[in-house]
Amino acid sequence: MDQMRQVFSVDVLERYAAKGRGVITCMSAGNDVIVLGTSKGWLIRHDFGAGESYDIDLSVGRPGEQSIHRVFVDPGGSHCIATILGSGGAETFYTHAKWSKPRILSKLKGLTLNAVAWNRQQITEASTKEIILGTDNGQFHEMAVDEKDKREKYIKFLFELTELPEAIMGLQMETASLSNGTRYYVMAVTPTRLYSFTGFGSLDTVFASYLERAVHFMELPGEIPNRQVLFELHFFIKQRRAVHFAWLSGAGIYHGGLNFGAQHSSPNGDENFVENKALLNYSKLSEGTEAVKPSSMAVSEFHFLLLLGNKVKVVNRINEQIIEELQFDQTSESMPKGIIGLCSDATAGIFYAYDQNSIFQAEAAFAAKDFLRAASFYAKVKPLFHTLLCQCISYYVSFNIPVFLLSLLDFLWDEVDIAEITLKHFGIWLYMS
Repeated sequence: MDQMRQVFSVDVLERYAAKGRGVITCMSAGNDVIVLGTSKGWLIRHDFGAGESYDIDLSVGRPGEQSIHRVFVDPGGSHCIATILGSGGAETFYTHAKWSKPRILSKLKGLTLNAVAWNRQQITEASTKEIILGTDNGQFHEMAVDEKDKREKYIKFLFELTELPEAIMGLQMETASLSNGTRYYVMAVTPTRLYSFTGFGSLDTVFASYLERAVHFMELPGEIPNRQVLFELHFFIKQRRAVHFAWLSGAGIYHGGLNFGAQHSSPNGDENFVENKALLNYSKLSEGTEAVKPSSMAVSEFHFLLLLGNKVKVVNRINEQIIEELQFDQTSESMPKGIIGLCSDATAGIFYAYDQNSIFQAEAAFAAKDFLRAASFYAKVKPLFHTLLCQCISYYVSFNIPVFLLSLLDFLWDEVDIAEITLKHFGIWLYMS
């Protein structure tokens, strides 16, 4: 690991972010909005774009101690779903950025919500469109809310995992409007399996079709050390479209590309959009010691950010090398519990870590587009370009070198001698890798 290279910079975003409403138990982010759940049943909403924050008490009228189990914010930062746990069981609420009071989702009473899949292609500030909810008892439910109605349009049961009943721990959904209707692709994970569902029409018809055919899944059992370790599923989003996925499974990080322009049918009739699948073994993160499963994960275009203890290890997902370790300036009262989790804001392109009191922000120290802009400019100054290119390649080894160099060739194709130099460097990189 090259200790000199800084790919991500870390800053304290907010100290004592829970504002005295207990300690932070969970967090979600979208479009410069962060919503925290606390141990006393409060939601704390920080809108860093508008410079506003407010609190919502979900524990009102509920006996005994209450704690927020999970909170989910849509990519636009307008819609929020949260589940609270207490002596009276589980209850789930929906709230909108414009609302002063949350709406209890009575049809979900008693169900512990673990995962939410937002319809990124169709969601607006005014309407959620279809949302899929995943529960602790292996059920899928569908819900939609129009803000003007001040209540949910509907909540309905979709499907249940019966062959191997397990908690749904992560959910993602992609939709596409095609000439023959809307195509849905749903990926879900449990502690031991990754499931995929696909079809046309509505979510009802997609899931109903699996009553007549086998559900497609990948099984990676692995060890399950404790309930505090999550089995997260992440899609990396580029221009509102998922381009690759990663599952923090018990056996390793199972990941691959998503190509929704491809159509590879499986024997049972499903379309499979997953390409270039790989498994990153946790032993590669331990540097000679016993392999430890990360407790949380975030995904960038070229990296996995993995929470191990109080550190985040940044791993190049192409060559699976650890390139950096992120440290956090925790307060003394937060250090015993450590960093609780990671989350990302796909819209803003920012990553967050949080402990019981504070939020930390991690951003790419230098963007790929800055390299390409510089390369385009210095291509006009031939004596300087060779030096600049070498420096760019030296730094950029932690990113996607082929993409970077091919982009340079686009800029430099008319400069034959410089293109030749670029190709030589490309050959050297291929040899070294």
